[in-house]
Amino acid sequence: MELYEEVDIEKVLTGEDNLDDFNKFLKFYGIEDGLQDITLKHTKDRLEALIAMAEEGTDPKLTEKKSFLKRMLDNLKNDRDKREALKALRKIYTEEATMDKMDLKGLDKELKHCLREYKKYEHFKKHEQRIADKWIRELTKRGNKIEN
Repeated sequence: MELYEEVDIEKVLTGEDNLDDFNKFLKFYGIEDGLQDITLKHTKDRLEALIAMAEEGTDPKLTEKKSFLKRMLDNLKNDRDKREALKALRKIYTEEATMDKMDLKGLDKELKHCLREYKKYEHFKKHEQRIADKWIRELTKRGNKIEN
Protein backbone atom coordinates (compact mmCIF):
# COMPACT_ATOMS: atom_id res chain seq x y z
CA MET A 1 0.00 0.00 0.00
CA GLU A 2 1.25 3.43 -0.90
CA LEU A 3 2.14 5.61 2.08
CA TYR A 4 0.46 9.01 2.22
CA GLU A 5 2.48 11.44 4.30
CA GLU A 6 0.84 14.73 3.46
CA VAL A 7 -1.98 15.90 1.24
CA ASP A 8 -2.60 19.54 0.36
CA ILE A 9 -6.11 19.97 1.72
CA GLU A 10 -6.66 23.25 -0.12
CA LYS A 11 -6.16 21.48 -3.46
CA VAL A 12 -8.48 18.65 -2.44
CA LEU A 13 -11.33 20.95 -1.47
CA THR A 14 -11.09 23.10 -4.58
CA GLY A 15 -11.20 20.21 -7.05
CA GLU A 16 -12.16 16.60 -7.39
CA ASP A 17 -8.95 15.56 -9.16
CA ASN A 18 -7.15 14.17 -6.10
CA LEU A 19 -10.14 13.33 -3.90
CA ASP A 20 -9.40 9.60 -4.21
CA ASP A 21 -5.87 10.18 -2.87
CA PHE A 22 -7.31 12.18 0.01
CA ASN A 23 -9.78 9.40 0.88
CA LYS A 24 -6.96 6.83 0.79
CA PHE A 25 -4.92 9.12 3.04
CA LEU A 26 -7.76 9.34 5.57
CA LYS A 27 -8.39 5.60 5.52
CA PHE A 28 -4.68 4.80 5.83
CA TYR A 29 -4.48 6.73 9.10
CA GLY A 30 -7.99 5.78 10.24
CA ILE A 31 -8.98 9.38 10.89
CA GLU A 32 -11.90 9.90 8.52
CA ASP A 33 -14.45 10.71 11.22
CA GLY A 34 -12.26 13.22 13.04
CA LEU A 35 -11.40 15.18 9.92
CA GLN A 36 -14.98 15.10 8.68
CA ASP A 37 -16.20 16.46 12.01
CA ILE A 38 -13.60 19.26 11.95
CA THR A 39 -14.54 20.14 8.37
CA LEU A 40 -18.27 20.19 9.15
CA LYS A 41 -17.76 22.36 12.25
CA HIS A 42 -15.43 24.78 10.43
CA THR A 43 -17.83 25.10 7.51
CA LYS A 44 -20.85 25.74 9.75
CA ASP A 45 -18.91 28.36 11.72
CA ARG A 46 -17.68 30.02 8.53
CA LEU A 47 -21.15 30.08 6.96
CA GLU A 48 -22.59 31.62 10.14
CA ALA A 49 -19.89 34.31 10.05
CA LEU A 50 -20.57 35.03 6.37
CA ILE A 51 -24.31 35.28 7.03
CA ALA A 52 -23.66 37.74 9.86
CA MET A 53 -21.49 39.83 7.53
CA ALA A 54 -24.19 39.68 4.85
CA GLU A 55 -26.82 40.89 7.33
CA GLU A 56 -24.64 43.87 8.29
CA GLY A 57 -24.55 44.87 4.63
CA THR A 58 -20.87 45.87 4.60
CA ASP A 59 -20.08 43.68 1.59
CA PRO A 60 -22.59 44.04 -1.27
CA LYS A 61 -21.52 40.75 -2.91
CA LEU A 62 -22.17 38.87 0.33
CA THR A 63 -25.49 40.63 0.84
CA GLU A 64 -26.60 39.36 -2.58
CA LYS A 65 -25.70 35.79 -1.58
CA LYS A 66 -27.35 35.90 1.87
CA SER A 67 -30.25 33.60 0.98
CA PHE A 68 -27.88 31.20 -0.79
CA LEU A 69 -25.60 31.08 2.29
CA LYS A 70 -28.58 30.49 4.59
CA ARG A 71 -29.78 27.65 2.38
CA MET A 72 -26.32 26.06 2.47
CA LEU A 73 -26.17 26.36 6.26
CA ASP A 74 -29.67 24.88 6.59
CA ASN A 75 -28.61 21.95 4.41
CA LEU A 76 -25.74 21.25 6.79
CA LYS A 77 -27.77 21.67 9.97
CA ASN A 78 -30.76 19.61 8.84
CA ASP A 79 -28.74 16.53 7.96
CA ARG A 80 -28.90 14.02 10.79
CA ASP A 81 -27.10 11.39 8.76
CA LYS A 82 -23.38 12.05 8.40
CA ARG A 83 -23.35 10.80 4.81
CA GLU A 84 -25.98 13.38 3.85
CA ALA A 85 -24.08 16.09 5.70
CA LEU A 86 -20.94 15.21 3.75
CA LYS A 87 -22.87 15.43 0.48
CA ALA A 88 -24.06 18.90 1.49
CA LEU A 89 -20.49 19.79 2.45
CA ARG A 90 -19.16 18.68 -0.93
CA LYS A 91 -21.84 20.77 -2.64
CA ILE A 92 -20.71 23.83 -0.68
CA TYR A 93 -17.09 23.37 -1.69
CA THR A 94 -17.90 22.73 -5.35
CA GLU A 95 -20.11 25.83 -5.66
CA GLU A 96 -17.99 28.59 -7.11
CA ALA A 97 -20.27 31.17 -5.51
CA THR A 98 -18.91 30.42 -2.02
CA MET A 99 -15.36 29.27 -2.64
CA ASP A 100 -13.75 32.70 -2.47
CA LYS A 101 -15.08 33.30 1.08
CA MET A 102 -14.69 29.88 2.72
CA ASP A 103 -11.27 30.43 4.37
CA LEU A 104 -9.62 27.28 3.07
CA LYS A 105 -6.33 28.25 4.69
CA GLY A 106 -8.01 28.24 8.10
CA LEU A 107 -9.57 24.86 7.46
CA ASP A 108 -6.26 23.54 6.13
CA LYS A 109 -4.55 24.73 9.32
CA GLU A 110 -7.15 23.06 11.59
CA LEU A 111 -6.95 19.76 9.72
CA LYS A 112 -3.15 19.71 9.68
CA HIS A 113 -3.12 20.43 13.43
CA CYS A 114 -5.41 17.44 13.93
CA LEU A 115 -3.05 15.26 11.89
CA ARG A 116 -0.05 16.39 13.95
CA GLU A 117 -1.90 15.52 17.15
CA TYR A 118 -2.81 12.14 15.70
CA LYS A 119 0.80 11.43 14.72
CA LYS A 120 1.96 12.33 18.26
CA TYR A 121 -0.53 9.87 19.67
CA GLU A 122 0.55 7.27 17.12
CA HIS A 123 4.04 7.25 18.73
CA PHE A 124 2.57 6.53 22.16
CA LYS A 125 0.27 3.89 20.72
CA LYS A 126 3.28 1.97 19.34
CA HIS A 127 5.06 2.28 22.70
CA GLU A 128 2.00 0.99 24.55
CA GLN A 129 1.74 -1.89 22.08
CA ARG A 130 5.36 -2.91 22.78
CA ILE A 131 4.68 -2.89 26.54
CA ALA A 132 1.52 -4.96 26.06
CA ASP A 133 3.40 -7.45 23.86
CA LYS A 134 6.11 -7.77 26.51
CA TRP A 135 3.51 -8.49 29.20
CA ILE A 136 1.78 -11.05 27.01
CA ARG A 137 5.09 -12.83 26.41
CA GLU A 138 5.85 -12.76 30.14
CA LEU A 139 2.42 -14.10 31.07
CA THR A 140 2.70 -16.81 28.42
CA LYS A 141 6.06 -17.91 29.88
CA ARG A 142 4.57 -18.01 33.39
CA GLY A 143 1.54 -19.91 32.11
CA ASN A 144 3.77 -22.48 30.44
CA LYS A 145 5.79 -22.95 33.66
CA ILE A 146 2.62 -23.54 35.69
CA GLU A 147 1.38 -26.17 33.23
CA ASN A 148 4.66 -28.15 33.47
